[in-house]
Amino acid sequence: MSSLMMALSVAAIQKGNLRSMRRCLYTTVFFGLIFLGCQVYEFTHFVHEKGLTLSSSLFGSTFFVLTGTHGCHVAIGVLWLLSLNLYSYSGG
Repeated sequence: MSSLMMALSVAAIQKGNLRSMRRCLYTTVFFGLIFLGCQVYEFTHFVHEKGLTLSSSLFGSTFFVLTGTHGCHVAIGVLWLLSLNLYSYSGG
């Protein structure tokens, strides 16, 4: 869904529709925040309920490194999209 909303955002700004671009970017941020919230819940559950950590097994280290890297990518993307949205209000 976030990829679709980004594509719609690009299409909107190419047509000069600033309001639609902002709405699509905020929707993309919303989906990113949902993903991050689910990831925090999942990590917490695996550590406290299942005892899975970076050092507990090969699976644990692989899982946390791969999904943590993706989470970092999403977090940076959310911050970037918020900054783009704020910049759009400056008239730039």
